[in-house]
Amino acid sequence: MVPRPARRAEPRIPTHLGYQQKRSRETFERLLAAGEEVIAEKGFDNLSVSEVAARAGNTTGAFYRRFESKEGLLQVLHERYVERMSRAVEKSLAPERWEFADIPEILERWLGETLVVAKRNRDINRASAQRQFTDKHFAAREAMLRQKTYDHLSQLLLLRQRSIGHADPPAAVGFVAHQITAMMNDRFFLEPGPARALPEQVFIEQLVESCVSYLRVRRRRPRS
Repeated sequence: MVPRPARRAEPRIPTHLGYQQKRSRETFERLLAAGEEVIAEKGFDNLSVSEVAARAGNTTGAFYRRFESKEGLLQVLHERYVERMSRAVEKSLAPERWEFADIPEILERWLGETLVVAKRNRDINRASAQRQFTDKHFAAREAMLRQKTYDHLSQLLLLRQRSIGHADPPAAVGFVAHQITAMMNDRFFLEPGPARALPEQVFIEQLVESCVSYLRVRRRRPRS
């Protein structure tokens, strides 16, 4: 009888090592804030543990008592970013917020707001985007956020189904939601991204026009 090969244990993700007292929690938060600053200025690849610790007013030993590595720091920063963005998606695409808006207005205003947030978190996003292809934890969080955005945006647009001239509104709205996600990724996270060649307002206008044309949205008549 041939023995079964031993199951390989999955590597434990490098994350934070916790904290027990208020003072330790405060140190933990300062290190996270310092990490965000360094990433915003230099990018994650150029981040050094010693610089993060110094900016937080701590030693490298204090850093390693709370994080296993700089990768562990990024794991926590990404977890928090996804949590913030998940709440933001729910709020920004809430139907009551857009009660009197049509599809072109929703897309133009929402894309503008989303671009502001994306620029603010550009470097953390780029570092995380690279890791989602090799780290299942990054991939799972990114997939959850994309799905939530897709669901909320689709549901909001389908509330205006009567203004959509496409023969299959649900399928068309789904396509538009995927198109928006892909174009946003191209603009901010890919190297190089052709969408980044366009000025921001032109990018928004072109993307909205593409989506509206595909949906065959019947625009409101201007008030006389």
